[in-house]
Amino acid sequence: MSYDIFENVTKQQENLLATLQKLNTLAVTNVEKMSQLQMDTLRSYSEMTVQQMRAITEVKNPQQLQDYLAQQAESVKAMAEKLMADAKAATELGVAFNQEAQKIAQDSLASVTRKAA
Repeated sequence: MSYDIFENVTKQQENLLATLQKLNTLAVTNVEKMSQLQMDTLRSYSEMTVQQMRAITEVKNPQQLQDYLAQQAESVKAMAEKLMADAKAATELGVAFNQEAQKIAQDSLASVTRKAA
């Protein structure tokens, strides 16, 4: 009888460790994806900023200044659209992580519940 108790405790520990390993793997994958998104976003915003800085340095007369200022509205619109797309992508990563973590937890709970019954 005592052997069964130790065997059950060992199996429960193994199941717990397996669940924790799945959650840790999921977390690392999510950090990698979020880091890549942030690096891509930073690169994109940096490129946009440098383009704007280069464009203003090329202004040499009033007509070019007017053209530059007119282009700024388009640049601001493009930046706003990029911000929205990046925010959506980050939100989607968070939602997917949350759903997968809940699934792992539910599967683990179901496994424990089946063994307890």
